[in-house]
Amino acid sequence: MTQSKLAKITGIVCFSALILSCSFLESVVSRGTETQKGGAESAQTAEDPRVQKSLALRSVQMDLETTFPGQNADRIQVWIDAEGNQRIERTLPAPEGEDVSESPDANVLEIFVIGGSAYSRMGKEGQAESSPEQVDALHRILYNPTGPGMWLMLIPKNSFTSAGKDEKGGFQTTRYSVNGSVEEGSIRGDIWQEEGTNALVGADLSVSESLFYPPDTGRNGTVTIRLTVEKADVPSITLPG
Repeated sequence: MTQSKLAKITGIVCFSALILSCSFLESVVSRGTETQKGGAESAQTAEDPRVQKSLALRSVQMDLETTFPGQNADRIQVWIDAEGNQRIERTLPAPEGEDVSESPDANVLEIFVIGGSAYSRMGKEGQAESSPEQVDALHRILYNPTGPGMWLMLIPKNSFTSAGKDEKGGFQTTRYSVNGSVEEGSIRGDIWQEEGTNALVGADLSVSESLFYPPDTGRNGTVTIRLTVEKADVPSITLPG
């Protein structure tokens, strides 16, 4: 796949949820943070401390899977080595009219963040090219509407109820039941926070589909967002080739 096609694809879908960055959703975020003043400390900031702790984890593998009604799950995998270098992998939708059946990796986008610099390539072949705009890709993945971060910021503290201790992904965690709302939609499910650091190491959320679209579009399904984080012996991440 040529770099021009890569630029076209990534410009459309690179860790943005298609229509999810529309002004409607931005207005939901704005109204949500305004109405939570005094109710949720995290909603008043641009970052969630639990997610920020996740970004600081080392020697882990992350898996984010988001599913819209009637669509295939969108999956993003992340590996972080002991030095904090990252490899991010996502299979992108095939460009219209392009047959990729003979090359299953053709639409796999890889992002490497090494020593504070970012690189990317398509198809798991050839050299990765400098992509400075992707240096914060993992941050955007976790805070996108298709990730857990934004929703955790929008709902107040009383939406979270401790539900006991769990071992998850090699972490000792506290599980919290989530039962919150934004506008006319709901955010429900569970999250797992590492004991001691409070890093988010798991999330299983069901979000009202209507929150992702403008009003009066008749969307009444549920979007599932599942994040798993596991301790892993990740080999040192270097640029391919």
